[in-house]
Amino acid sequence: MVARTKYTEDYGPLTLKDRHSGEPRETELASDREIRIDFVVVDLMEAIKIKRGERERSFKITRRIIDEKGSPVSRAYAVANRIKDISGVPDYLSAWV
Repeated sequence: MVARTKYTEDYGPLTLKDRHSGEPRETELASDREIRIDFVVVDLMEAIKIKRGERERSFKITRRIIDEKGSPVSRAYAVANRIKDISGVPDYLSAWV
């Protein structure tokens, strides 16, 4: 389970203004009982910092996001992770371009 709020009403990836509870939490549900789960919901940049356990300054990577024809892509963002496989919230997330 995760909790999230969107700044806009459209579907798709979260933007930097949206808020998210971070890594999914597993729970078992049963139809005969009520369950309460509390989430801390933060914006994506804060979620990334919490995952890393750090409060360091961000750093700048400069490149372009292009399609297969070499044209700039709109409404895209880049993610970076310390390990190859990304599951959950990535280590780094760029702003929308």
